[in-house]
Amino acid sequence: MSTKAKRLITLPAAGALLVLAALAVAGCGGGGSSNASSGPPKTASGAAATVGVSNEGLGNILVNSKGRTLYLFSRDSGTTSECSGACAVNWPPLRVTGKPTIGSGAKASLIATTTRSDGARQVTYNGHPLYLFKGDGKAGDTKGEALNAFGGNWYALSAVIIPGAIGYAFGGVHTMTGCILFSGLFRSYLMTMATSLVNSVCHSDGRYGYRRFDLDDGTTNEFVTTILTFGEGLHNNHHRFPRDAYISHAWYEIDINGLIILGLGKLGLVHDIFAAGSRTPRSGDSEDGKRPVADTEAMV
Repeated sequence: MSTKAKRLITLPAAGALLVLAALAVAGCGGGGSSNASSGPPKTASGAAATVGVSNEGLGNILVNSKGRTLYLFSRDSGTTSECSGACAVNWPPLRVTGKPTIGSGAKASLIATTTRSDGARQVTYNGHPLYLFKGDGKAGDTKGEALNAFGGNWYALSAVIIPGAIGYAFGGVHTMTGCILFSGLFRSYLMTMATSLVNSVCHSDGRYGYRRFDLDDGTTNEFVTTILTFGEGLHNNHHRFPRDAYISHAWYEIDINGLIILGLGKLGLVHDIFAAGSRTPRSGDSEDGKRPVADTEAMV
């Protein structure tokens, strides 16, 4: 290992609070959202579901049968929709003609319908009418999150709403409060801080950590960040092989997230895991492989 690779810069002690806080986070229990996967939701029989939970950039969010993000409108009063006309053109209500079907992760007892002013039935979740956003071009898009339009704010039913609803259903207001604080707001806060930590430290143009590959984007691998984020601090490796599930290239590069994915693959629970086809330095590369290697990738 080169001298440069041995240079592991220690971050301020405040960063250590992140991992301590992460250990304190506990789930609400009893909720089905842990079964969420990406993409359109399915019912237990495999049919397309009206509403389900999908794991996207915001975490576990409610989506429709095509995997499109569902939103609530802050102006709505209970189950009565305050969005019509031009509002409903830009934020189409989730309408149904029959009984809504439930996908993985969504709780059936929280799903109902309400009658709109035009007589159509709109799906509600935990008493909130559900809407799509015209600006979302594809499944997984969340461009409507936190927008202010038509006199109110729009929010994806994500890490805050779903744990709160589950907590209320199982234990009333007291349990709902705990779920919102710990499984909702606190978890979202930790995710934001972890992302900011990686982007700040590992995009430092070499000030922290080391570079395994000579790239032009200033990314590095940083040991403490890697530990706190369970592997995401191996950012130089990630930028070199952006589709790799496991981004460790040496025994001292600890990628816990990648190991979990590989373990799930061994159990047959995930498929099509990408890995670099070759990590062997080419002739003329430096001793620690800092020059790029072949782009060849394979699924394992």
